[in-house]
Amino acid sequence: MPDFRDAAELHSALKNTKIFSGLEEAELNILVSCMRRVRFDQGETVFREGEEGDTMYVILDGLINISVPLADGKELSLANMEKGNFFGDMAIIENAPRSATCKVAQACDLIALSRSDFFDIVHKHPGTALKILYRMMNIMAERFKTSGAVLSEMVRWGEGARKKAITDGFTGLFNRRFLDESFGTCVSRAHGTATPLSFVMIDMDHFGKINKEYGEAFGDQVILAAVKVYKESFRETDVLARYGGDEFSFLLPDTDTKKAKQLCAAMARRLRKVHFPEHPELVITLSVGIAAVPKNADNPVTLKEAADKAVYISKERGRDTISISRIRRGKKCRN
Repeated sequence: MPDFRDAAELHSALKNTKIFSGLEEAELNILVSCMRRVRFDQGETVFREGEEGDTMYVILDGLINISVPLADGKELSLANMEKGNFFGDMAIIENAPRSATCKVAQACDLIALSRSDFFDIVHKHPGTALKILYRMMNIMAERFKTSGAVLSEMVRWGEGARKKAITDGFTGLFNRRFLDESFGTCVSRAHGTATPLSFVMIDMDHFGKINKEYGEAFGDQVILAAVKVYKESFRETDVLARYGGDEFSFLLPDTDTKKAKQLCAAMARRLRKVHFPEHPELVITLSVGIAAVPKNADNPVTLKEAADKAVYISKERGRDTISISRIRRGKKCRN
């Protein structure tokens, strides 16, 4: 196994791991300053199911076995994780007990990142932290695409828990909790890099009437159809979240209100063309509000307020409308 005698070697090792492969040199240097290297011999336990934990691990070398305890006291082996994979990541996302036992199948060289160090990165380097979270989600999505009985078990214990923590179970988009926790980070990054950040709020027009006339089961179909359009219309770097019911909120980094409106307009056109064979007369429209940093606000609270007021402007205009906030930073909205 490698013996990291200096930061340069650890830097090189990080660059070749899946979760950090998209980071720039300066961002890797940030990680090197707060991560530590740990070794485990074959047969040792990194952590057990049910234990409290505050550290995630990335495998530089060796093999980790993932298992869960059975009612008869035995353990069910779910999978082996090799070089380049990460595990224990729920420990830095939320304060929850370990969901499985991780043992060393072959002597391992790991790098560890604690929750406190990760949140230090969030506060000091929010853009880097957000990239790491994006990468986690992308790797998670790749794992979900993989078939097989063992991976199905992984979904049941690990991936399911991770997904539940930050995504909406029905739509697969980020959940309100993740959006709220990411909001301050995104606003800080926009200020720190002097780049625009647009916040989009969406209400589906007359959704209550759709549920009442066609039934809630059909209403669910409408929401899923809309979500499919949302995913097709926005970019990988955009944070798409279900805020609740038929309400959705999107964070669009490096995007001013003009570009945000173009993206939303294209999305709305696509949604109007969605056809429901059982109800061909139905056309789905949206009331959309857009606000941006630094144009309309300089903090998360005022940015949300500005976008919310823009949604109501769209409703007052008769719905099926996209409105950009009239608020100027530090001033109140005049309708």
